[in-house]
Amino acid sequence: MLELSQAFEKIARDSAQNMIASATDEGNKNLEERAAEISSHFTDQLEGHVRSYLEFIGESIKEFPKKPPAA
Repeated sequence: MLELSQAFEKIARDSAQNMIASATDEGNKNLEERAAEISSHFTDQLEGHVRSYLEFIGESIKEFPKKPPAA
């Protein structure tokens, strides 16, 4: 009876460890996917802001006088 009890205890422990490992792996996968989504969104936003800033700088440069100042 003791051996049977120990066998069931080992099976239950192994099963619990496998479930925890599976949940941990799934959680890590979900976090990695979410991090990739956030990184992609951040990159897209940053590129948009940089593009706008460079356009602003380009327009500002166009407004400089074409001829050099008189000395």
